[in-house]
Amino acid sequence: MLLVVGSKTESLSLRKGSPFSTICKEVVKMPVSQYNLNYEGLPESLRLGVKNYVENRLRPGSFLTAVLKNDFLNAVCTADPTNSMLLRDIAIWVYNELPMLCWGSSDKVEKWLNREEGNHGT
Repeated sequence: MLLVVGSKTESLSLRKGSPFSTICKEVVKMPVSQYNLNYEGLPESLRLGVKNYVENRLRPGSFLTAVLKNDFLNAVCTADPTNSMLLRDIAIWVYNELPMLCWGSSDKVEKWLNREEGNHGT
């Protein structure tokens, strides 16, 4: 993966000791309160559920759980009419805003829900 910074191109590597690896470790250690999420990009009906999931690690409802687990079929089947129409926008918000540690697969969601506040990286 390449990262362009100004006119300089850096190779991104997760190899131990690489600059990108160091940055990732620091992001993983960040408390949830420092993520500065902008919940306004979500439909009003989902904001509290997402906020409680991210900040308090509370299990969300079936639609939001399916979205977070990247389970398209269940997200479509459990969406109410409003969320069904907004599924693309919700997916884009999740991709752009949420920390990668808390969404993307069933395993990530379950680990997020079961993790203690100080153990973001484990």
